[in-house]
Amino acid sequence: MDAQTSIPYPDISRLPDDQAQAVSRLVRLVNELRRRRPDLDRVAVSTETALDRHAAHLLAQHIERLGLPFELMLSPWDGRQFMEGKGHDGLPVTPAAPSPPVTPEAVAARARELRASLGR
Repeated sequence: MDAQTSIPYPDISRLPDDQAQAVSRLVRLVNELRRRRPDLDRVAVSTETALDRHAAHLLAQHIERLGLPFELMLSPWDGRQFMEGKGHDGLPVTPAAPSPPVTPEAVAARARELRASLGR
């Protein structure tokens, strides 16, 4: 990625460690998105934690101060709403049931079923 598309890291030396790490992660994420899609001039970010929301706010301010031709838009919604919300049909979205653990016995039983279905 060239200097034209890369967002420079802001000064995070005065931030607490967890906040500095969150800002750094977000800069890497945005730079990777811009590397893959150099035509993007804005990215919307939905966050799940106060720490990430603050990091996104700091980065958006940094980008604006630099006058870059790019905008980091902060979603007004908490990202958890997408995981706990309703689907297109208006019904609650339920997470998929966890898969049962894969054991050697389960693999052997499935292999027997497949062989039987193939007539072997």
